Amino acid sequence: AWKKIMESNHEKMLEAKANLDRFFDPFFERDLFGVLDINYNSQPTILYGLQKMGIKVDGEYIKNTNKETQKKIKDLPVTKALETYRQAVKAYGTYGQTYLDAIHPKTGRIHPKFNQYGTDTARPSCRGGLNVLNVPRDKQFRNAFTTEPGRMISTVDFSGAELRIMADQSGDPLMVEGFNSGTDFHCFVASMLFGVEVTK
Repeated sequence: AWKKIMESNHEKMLEAKANLDRFFDPFFERDLFGVLDINYNSQPTILYGLQKMGIKVDGEYIKNTNKETQKKIKDLPVTKALETYRQAVKAYGTYGQTYLDAIHPKTGRIHPKFNQYGTDTARPSCRGGLNVLNVPRDKQFRNAFTTEPGRMISTVDFSGAELRIMADQSGDPLMVEGFNSGTDFHCFVASMLFGVEVTK
């Protein structure tokens, strides 16, 4: 199942690269094997390509690729193609061979290493390169995790444990009311801040 996920992600990555190559092809050379010689992780290289395409920001040719500039060009086809490619590369790299390599030769299982208080916010984290805490909710990923017949895998979400503890310890009446109302706490806060009724 995991190999199928890897194959699917690899295909998506190749499709995304082929689409992105169409934008940059006229401005970069190809190597001896016909592969476009460009590093899509290099900001100077991307900037050069965008300048060659004649991309303008605020009426002038693009001068940088900082976050403010990225926001201004996010709807351009080339920018969307670049984002799609980067997402595909990340998915292929993050949910790929690392998981298969982590299968223990004796148990046939993966054994993630958890830090119960692994972050500054006291949330758990994984160490050792296998982060099972960020596996996508998509069923193709979740269904790849199985156990023996007669056993079950249980996932547990503490549902805003930190905020609930804070509400309990501080006794803040608005926080307590927010949790007791049954409304999503973040919606409750947004409703209070912006004076907009929470809708389902």
